[in-house]
Amino acid sequence: MDKRLQPGTKIQFTNETLNTAFSDQQAFYELYAAVTNRAIDFYAKSGRRKFALKLHGTLSALEVYVSSIKRRDAFTLTTPLSAIAEILQQL
Repeated sequence: MDKRLQPGTKIQFTNETLNTAFSDQQAFYELYAAVTNRAIDFYAKSGRRKFALKLHGTLSALEVYVSSIKRRDAFTLTTPLSAIAEILQQL
């Protein structure tokens, strides 16, 4: 029996933190970082340093991704169209 959700099905959790993280991108990033930092701490305390390092890598990748989105959005929202056209002509 296939129990996959149909596209467009609204997902609701009993935990409001999860509901917020599911609907708000910034809240998701913050929750992901908090949970990952807890996992890193537990891995380090149990002597599983390689796993902790892998999780540090995922947090770094997320940070790079989020900062690239912010830079892209800031560039497109604050740069005048004439400056964008000039930059594109130089390419």
